[in-house]
Amino acid sequence: MNVQATIFRRPLLVGSIVFIILLFLTQYLTYQRYLIRRNTEQKEVSSVVNAAKERMQAILNYSFAASKILAFVVENFGEPKNFDSLAYSLLRSNKFIDAVQLTRKGTIIQIYPLKGNESVIGYDILADSNRNREALKAINKKELFFSGPFELKQGGLGIVGRQPIFINDEFWGFAAVIIRLPTLLKEAGISNSENSEFAFELSKINPNTQQEEFFLNYPAKFNKNSYLVVDVPNGEWKLYVQRKQTTSLEDILPFGLLGLFLSVTGGIFAWHRTRQPLKLRQLVNEQTEMLSASEKNYRTLLESITDAFVAIDKNWRYTYMNKKAGQVFGRDPAKMIGRHIWTEFPEGIGQPFHKAYERAMQEGQYVYLEEYYEPYDLWFENHIYPTENGIAVFFRDITDRKKSEAKIIKMSRLYDFSGQVNQVIIDVTNEPSLFKSICDVAVSVGKFKMAWIGIINDELHSVDPVSFSGEERGYLVQIKKITTDNIREGKGPTGTALREGKTIVCADIETDPRMKPWRAEALERGYRSSISLPIKRLGRVVGSLSLYASEKNFFDHEEIEMLERIAANISFSLDNYEKEKLRRQAEIALKTNETFIRSLINASPDMIYIYD
Repeated sequence: MNVQATIFRRPLLVGSIVFIILLFLTQYLTYQRYLIRRNTEQKEVSSVVNAAKERMQAILNYSFAASKILAFVVENFGEPKNFDSLAYSLLRSNKFIDAVQLTRKGTIIQIYPLKGNESVIGYDILADSNRNREALKAINKKELFFSGPFELKQGGLGIVGRQPIFINDEFWGFAAVIIRLPTLLKEAGISNSENSEFAFELSKINPNTQQEEFFLNYPAKFNKNSYLVVDVPNGEWKLYVQRKQTTSLEDILPFGLLGLFLSVTGGIFAWHRTRQPLKLRQLVNEQTEMLSASEKNYRTLLESITDAFVAIDKNWRYTYMNKKAGQVFGRDPAKMIGRHIWTEFPEGIGQPFHKAYERAMQEGQYVYLEEYYEPYDLWFENHIYPTENGIAVFFRDITDRKKSEAKIIKMSRLYDFSGQVNQVIIDVTNEPSLFKSICDVAVSVGKFKMAWIGIINDELHSVDPVSFSGEERGYLVQIKKITTDNIREGKGPTGTALREGKTIVCADIETDPRMKPWRAEALERGYRSSISLPIKRLGRVVGSLSLYASEKNFFDHEEIEMLERIAANISFSLDNYEKEKLRRQAEIALKTNETFIRSLINASPDMIYIYD
């Protein structure tokens, strides 16, 4: 009591102590505010630079697929005669590529589109000492390598991805893709426009000068304390990103001065009212509100990103969901807080998503997952991060990318099928072996569920199966009632193709009314779609090639065109067989006639003269 009374009799000491305490607290909180803002900005920069890197990597991966397909075609079938058609298909399935080119050794022999790129035909990259280092690096690595950015021969800045082609372990040339720099920057979301909050710079070590070159020409210098840099490995580039406006000590100077003023005020107040620490509580509350505002800013950042984001606690209940995730799920984010994920989405239990979430939660490890979610008919890319309170999940819809990849795989399979059919036509010399080999190749290489060839029986107006392969299981016994007449049994795909002499596609066997007589047997064997292609001999329809796929809507325009070319090649082979047959018959008839005339001459008693 005496000590307390002594202190109260020394208000200047109390005021000084309170002043010192308040000054320390306010300046500490001001500095923490500065650190939080800097940390938040750094996280924003990190998120932006990694997102840009991932998008650049995705663009390069698409280019990788395109160059690999072109290289595969050359390695297995030689230089494609239909280069423009093949390149057009690759460009259609990959919007990021501006041009596709093919070189023999280092000399460019093909490029698509040719318009605007004529100047590069005949250009030898390996002979150009200013450009050949990165091309030689691709040859040495035997893998795709991106050169540039540099000034293209046809004009403009761009990058060139070169996939070396080796045939029998000998370098043949390059399958190359060209991406113009504006295309790459636009699709990667890299922009130094006035509306952007971030500044970007792209650099690379020049292989000739070993000096770092910059390509975006951002006018301001990058502050080494406020930018982040990541490496993009496929082209050995560096991507710099920083905020255009960053927090500095000058920015928080008003808060520091405010803290000083509050400390002085608090000291004076304590000098007068040493028993009332209200001012100190108010200061603490104000600083707490500042921290809450920082948290609000962080939530604003999560709402502004393009990826969907959810946070889940250890009891599997949602603690946060941004608007993008709400749009994907068709739910109100605010109403999802506190709800159990597996109660809301019970169909996910036991699926790869469920197992990946549990692994990240239990093992505390980052998990990456690409998986199809059947209820939404979508593919998702998931980045699952463990946190102190549960897991945080960033995910995005990658359905379009997956469909493009599946399309490329299917087209590659059909190209293999076409190549094998052409080889069969070259090797086989009779119809039965030709028909059997084509059916076998359609199943083993083309991956069709079943294939069969039928020939028209002119007397019975019916179709006789002569060869088949695949999942048949007695199906052809059921279809013996197919007729070429315009009646119910002749209006299916095969009968119509034979009668009308054109390709007939059944996109969905389950719903197509033309398949009613054979639907049950077809569905039981897993047939979901089919195509019937007429086969001709000397211009007359004599049979058909029928193919069955296990997917609905399998046959699109490009597949139909390719299969029609295959049917035309089969018809050409039948023409040759028939012409050879007629030639042999004529040869036999000529020899028979010659023998008959000689016998008449030898049997005549008169002298016979033959004049020319």
